[in-house]
Amino acid sequence: MESNNFGIPAPLDGEYKDVAWGITKKGEKFQPMWIPRHNPNAHDVKMEVLYCGICHSDCTIGDDLIG
Repeated sequence: MESNNFGIPAPLDGEYKDVAWGITKKGEKFQPMWIPRHNPNAHDVKMEVLYCGICHSDCTIGDDLIG
């Protein structure tokens, strides 16, 4: 999958790269981007998410309709 980094820094030691969906400017469409996440430790759970939705409020904020 191609994605843009949008100026997000590369993962540091103790982090890994994961995909997220977001927008960087008003009026843009949601698109995949890579974000750093910390490596799981003994008290964390890491799971694979196969399907998810976008909340209506995320779209409203993305379109700058709240003000």
